[in-house]
Amino acid sequence: MLKSAHSPGYTLIELLITISIMAILSTIAFVNFKDFAQEGVLNRAVGQVQTLLRLAQTNATTGLKCNDSPAESWMIEFETNQTEIQLKCKSSSIDKQALEGGVTVDAILTGSVCSDRSLPNNTMSVVYSNLSGKIDFVWNKGKQDPCIADVSSIKITLKGKNSSKSLTVFKGGAIDIQ
Repeated sequence: MLKSAHSPGYTLIELLITISIMAILSTIAFVNFKDFAQEGVLNRAVGQVQTLLRLAQTNATTGLKCNDSPAESWMIEFETNQTEIQLKCKSSSIDKQALEGGVTVDAILTGSVCSDRSLPNNTMSVVYSNLSGKIDFVWNKGKQDPCIADVSSIKITLKGKNSSKSLTVFKGGAIDIQ
């Protein structure tokens, strides 16, 4: 019986090439997964803002009571710290939520000819009138501002670590996500 001079197996070069290819593919997959996870955090924050806006709208149009008394309006208030959003009726805070994962409310744009009243220098509220569901946009906790009196929509931009998403809230009640 003849014995072969080569033993079965792989050479060191073949193993190094295989390990190098696996390392490169793993790095690419990790980077893409990290971006995918960040996109998920941003999408959840957009959903959170949209849910609170819809909840305030529903509470107002159905005439839901606030603390056992009729509510004049329901509102969502964006805080100057850019990470907290409150659901309020009258002046009572019903639900205060923090945006997770480092997501912040980056800008709130009105599209008016005046310079935009944006965070962090101003608070901003989306107010839904009771029963009618009429929407008003209010800056600085109810101070009258002629610049936004005739604005038909606002654009709320949420910023994550690597990207941003926007919601446009129209006075007709529609919420568009970009």
